[in-house]
Amino acid sequence: MNKIEAINIDKEPITVKHSRLERTDDSDFRSVCPICKEGTLLVQRDLDSFKIRADDFCILCGQRFIYSDIDEMRKPERIEDEKNAKEMEQLINSLITYWIADTINLSSIETKHPAFTIVKKIAANDWEKELTITTILERIEKEPTWFCVILRDIISKEEQPVLPDEYRGRMDKITEMWLNWGKEKGYIK
Repeated sequence: MNKIEAINIDKEPITVKHSRLERTDDSDFRSVCPICKEGTLLVQRDLDSFKIRADDFCILCGQRFIYSDIDEMRKPERIEDEKNAKEMEQLINSLITYWIADTINLSSIETKHPAFTIVKKIAANDWEKELTITTILERIEKEPTWFCVILRDIISKEEQPVLPDEYRGRMDKITEMWLNWGKEKGYIK
């Protein structure tokens, strides 16, 4: 192998179609650098969103690239994201059903129940928080339940609607308040 490390690092990025690059192995993403023919393009991910980035570089010669077919590259992720979202939505709904069945005869709201705890842990992940809130709001819209009180634990106090004193102990009013808040914030229609 020739000594060519980072010789192209200061050159302008080249626009390429990822789908037309030669692969290095059985990976759908690792490609042979079309410039130096010895380096590899690994396909980078954004550290915040974890989405595939449109820009990349050869790990040997440093040549930078822009993928013109980034939307096509991300398509399988969108399909997988939709599948995962459906599965997560089903899990959250199952946990709500489990909580309702287990607590229906109790005189107080059970917030230490395993289902309640699991849903809070799911919502603690920034990627799942929005989905969790939407799923809970959609569920209580169809079937009002005291499970709506979990929203107090998921949503920061600054973002929460203010509970009027006359709503205390009234599931119908509390549910209505959360649904109005969810519509205002764009979680539900």
